[in-house]
Amino acid sequence: MSKDLQTGIGSGEDMREIRFEEPSLDTGALRLSVKQENNIELLCQVAKQNGTYLSLKEVLELTSLNCTEEELALAWSLSKRLSSKYRIESGFILEAVSSSPNKMMLAQRRIRANRNLRVAEVFAGLFEEEKNLLLFSASGSTSYRSVSEDDDLDFFCITKDNSLWIFLTKALLLARMFQFSHKNVPRFCFSYIMDESCASRLFNAHKDGLFARDAIMAVVIKGQDYYAKLLRENSWIHSFYPKMYELRLSELTESKPPPPEVARPRAASLYRGIANRFLCVLVGNYILLKSRLDNRRHGRLRHLTRMFRPKVDNEKCIFESNDYLELRRKYARLKV
Repeated sequence: MSKDLQTGIGSGEDMREIRFEEPSLDTGALRLSVKQENNIELLCQVAKQNGTYLSLKEVLELTSLNCTEEELALAWSLSKRLSSKYRIESGFILEAVSSSPNKMMLAQRRIRANRNLRVAEVFAGLFEEEKNLLLFSASGSTSYRSVSEDDDLDFFCITKDNSLWIFLTKALLLARMFQFSHKNVPRFCFSYIMDESCASRLFNAHKDGLFARDAIMAVVIKGQDYYAKLLRENSWIHSFYPKMYELRLSELTESKPPPPEVARPRAASLYRGIANRFLCVLVGNYILLKSRLDNRRHGRLRHLTRMFRPKVDNEKCIFESNDYLELRRKYARLKV
């Protein structure tokens, strides 16, 4: 699943540090705690790594700070640490020594993201009758609404067990035909594909800020009910981003009820499992070979952050770039 800017929060015994209702005794102004300053600074660093800017609105959405943008701006000016490193201009947080944000660049990134989402919706329509596909969503820079000129259109998909490689093989072939028949579409990258059992384990294992942020930012095109259920089963995400988590669940409503499950004959399930394993070996080895060639090309061009590590087996096909791994190391500093 892909990369971008994000944050931390507090709860429980730290709630007194998070709420802005209590004024400072000496000035009557709102104050940020050290933990809040750490998390906000991390947000700013992540935004810079992804070539974009963080806004006051995003800080409030990504944290549990209970205040307005104006109150946050005032608290910011009273923080020696933050005000010495960053300034606020037109609602954006900028480094103290940086130039003003290129508003045209920000607008173009959002336009590209909206274009990608329209392409993703059209492409997802090819899988409308795919009963073994539980989730089809756009992820990465597209889901964060900040797409550069050379970004791929990333997909995050979940299938039923013993169906991943059958779906992925079909998706790769259809993607090639789709891009051949449609001009000016971005490159497709099936960067986070897994089956239902694998998804359940990964969501329970990766309890970190980056995974949580990617999860609630994914733009679900098919499988809203399933994904809402998956998020509810992983309420630990709420501890990182309570506001966004609750908002996301309220948005995930399926336009029509899913068709009832039909029990598959045992023989059909057996054949499907065999076919899935066969395609895992055939297509999986092709993907691993292509990944090695792509990494060599990135190495020659010294695009080291774009080099990636493929994780391929019968249950998953995942790509994590060096840039993404660096983001994960930064998120490890997030305090919740």
